[in-house]
Amino acid sequence: MSSYVLDASAILALLNNETGADRVQEVLSSATCLMSVVNWSEVARKLVERGLVVEPVAQSLLAVGVEFKNFDYNFGSGSGPHPSPTAFIRG
Repeated sequence: MSSYVLDASAILALLNNETGADRVQEVLSSATCLMSVVNWSEVARKLVERGLVVEPVAQSLLAVGVEFKNFDYNFGSGSGPHPSPTAFIRG
């Protein structure tokens, strides 16, 4: 099974039904997905700015298997080889 490191823009594209949302949905349903808590904090901030509740979104991501990871040097160094779903949008 493939694995991906999701960034905030991937989740925001999904939540806002923007270009690439279908690709993010595809990746979520077919691959192992990791997301750093740094990127999650950006998504949470955007949700709060819009007056939305954060926890249901987090629970939905956990339910589809997204693994939130603490961000440290090793995680940062190891995330480089994993393509982001948004790379397919920009590519």
